[in-house]
Amino acid sequence: MNEKVLKKLHFVQERVPSYMKKEGFNAFNNYSYTSERQLKGGFQPLLKEAGIIFKVDVTDQRVEPGDGKMRLTLITMQYHFFDSESGESLEGTFCSQGTDSGDKGI
Repeated sequence: MNEKVLKKLHFVQERVPSYMKKEGFNAFNNYSYTSERQLKGGFQPLLKEAGIIFKVDVTDQRVEPGDGKMRLTLITMQYHFFDSESGESLEGTFCSQGTDSGDKGI
C-alpha cells in the first residue's frame, strides 16, 4: 500500500479549509464560483510543505456537435500524487464534460 503518500495527503486534508468562499463571479450567467487560483492558493502551500507533487494528464478528449452552435466536450484525465521523499505515488482517473459555443466546453 502507499502508506507514506496517504499519510502526507491526510496531513494536507486536515489543514485545507473545508469551505472556500466563492470569489469569482460570472456576470453573463449570474453565478459565483471558486476559481482555479483560489484552489491552488489553498492547496499548493500545503502540498509543498508535505513534499507532495500533484500532476494531472489529459488522456482523452472528444468534441461532439450539439444543438445549433453548442458543442459538447468530454475529457478523461488521470491524476497523480507523488511523495518526493519515498517515491510512492497514488493515481486515479476522472472524467468531465461541458458545453459551449466556443472553446470553453471544459
